[in-house]
Amino acid sequence: MPDLWTIIGIAVTITSLIYAIYHGIKSRQLKKLVHSQTWDLHSRANNATGAVQKAFLLYKEKYKDNLDTEVLEVFSKSAAFSQDLFLDTIRHVYLSEPFDYKTVQKWVQARKVSEEHKINFELIANLEEKPKSLYEKFKYIFG
Repeated sequence: MPDLWTIIGIAVTITSLIYAIYHGIKSRQLKKLVHSQTWDLHSRANNATGAVQKAFLLYKEKYKDNLDTEVLEVFSKSAAFSQDLFLDTIRHVYLSEPFDYKTVQKWVQARKVSEEHKINFELIANLEEKPKSLYEKFKYIFG
């Protein structure tokens, strides 16, 4: 009878190993997809924020003698919402690819991040600092 249990144990072990490999491959694929989608979303949010701000400036310039306060209010809210979305995408970038000040500087030099957005990335890097070791993690959680 021990031979039957040995065979069953080996079969379960091999099945578990195959599943672990499959799950690891799928997990890596998902991480790559999330990473690329996060940067794409960040780029689109940046474009939307720029378009709203440009439209706001054009409206103020073209109708400077006859500004409608309701339109200005809608533009202001739209600019604030789009800026909030833009900053949120930076946080999502951090979650998919944690960065620090040095990484932000490298991205600026590589033109992955513009100089004017550098401060936003540095702000998120400062807010999202995580403890590195298990000891620091418990110290961070329990004070």
